[in-house]
Amino acid sequence: MSFYSRLLSRFRSNRKSTYTLLLRKLGYRFRNEVHLRKAVTHPSLGTNGIEHQDSYERLEFLGDAVLDLIISDYLFQEYPDATEGELTEHRAQLVNQAALGSIGFNLGLPDFIRSQTVVNSPIEHSEAVLSDVVEAILGAVYLDGGLAAAQAVVRRLFPLSNFTEIAPFTDRNFKGELIEFCHVHDLPSPEFRTLEKAGPEHARTYTVGVILRDKTFGVGQGRSKKKAGQIAARNALPLLQKEIELG
Repeated sequence: MSFYSRLLSRFRSNRKSTYTLLLRKLGYRFRNEVHLRKAVTHPSLGTNGIEHQDSYERLEFLGDAVLDLIISDYLFQEYPDATEGELTEHRAQLVNQAALGSIGFNLGLPDFIRSQTVVNSPIEHSEAVLSDVVEAILGAVYLDGGLAAAQAVVRRLFPLSNFTEIAPFTDRNFKGELIEFCHVHDLPSPEFRTLEKAGPEHARTYTVGVILRDKTFGVGQGRSKKKAGQIAARNALPLLQKEIELG
């Protein structure tokens, strides 16, 4: 290798990535950052000559399947006594638009998403878009590094350790723990917001989200608002802990 080739190679290896902060939070470095660039490109840029295959849509499709597989495999292996219904319920708590959107906020994705500017309603702050981009990034990691790399990123970003058991609730007060956690870390008090109620009155299901600083940190479903709030608080705690750890 010539002197100039070595010099150019050294320059390239020392050059900082545009996505340095995001890569640090992901805990993964891409061999080919084109995958990541596509994963954070909104299809609205198609009006600027970007083809659909250069946006995140196809990667989102792949990432959705990869994420489902990784979460399903984790729950299946960790909880051999859980029923299909219990496994499905807990997967839904981990993988839903609100949970993925919250992870997207924690990753700082609004600073990296490439999109057409929309006055008073920026695309990059949409919960749905953030959720899609998180899945697209997982698809990109899978393409770039394989299933093991995607599993490592999922385990880093998702509150899997929160599911210490799949069983009926004990008397543990997750809402109280969450409120105390916020107080200790000088955070505002969390809001427990009813996001949805479904089903007939005698068998109604409530969906409750934990809202903090306009972000959703946990979602829970239950036959009562109280139970749904407890599940939401349980799911919110590890996400808040990760945000504080990541700064």
